[in-house]
Amino acid sequence: MPLLSKHQTPLREMSRLRYFRVVSVLSLLVWLATVALLVIRVLPIIYGKTAVPLHYNIHVGVDTVGPWWRIFVVPVLGLAIMLVNTFLAQYMWRRDQVLSYVAGLAALMLQLVLFTATVFIVYLSLQYA
Repeated sequence: MPLLSKHQTPLREMSRLRYFRVVSVLSLLVWLATVALLVIRVLPIIYGKTAVPLHYNIHVGVDTVGPWWRIFVVPVLGLAIMLVNTFLAQYMWRRDQVLSYVAGLAALMLQLVLFTATVFIVYLSLQYA
């Protein structure tokens, strides 16, 4: 593990590595795609409705409805995950750099899962609009 100089923070050192730049940019792009998908495809259809479908169960059908703004819980959760994983990666960098790599990859994988969930929310909203 390289020693950090007085002026070099773990975040600055991590940002110099291609892996962290690529994972961070991809995570941010997936998060932006999630927000854009909701804003462009769903918001014009459901804005102002008192209740919209938020969850679908194959056994029951729509089992959770709520106000239109609750569809944005998924992107807010994604942003929180990115920020927490960035903080954890920075914190773990001095102790075990491998865990920092795992935290970065976990953020990207979770963004992809949340994007998939958003695609299904869009499909559900378009079906019941």
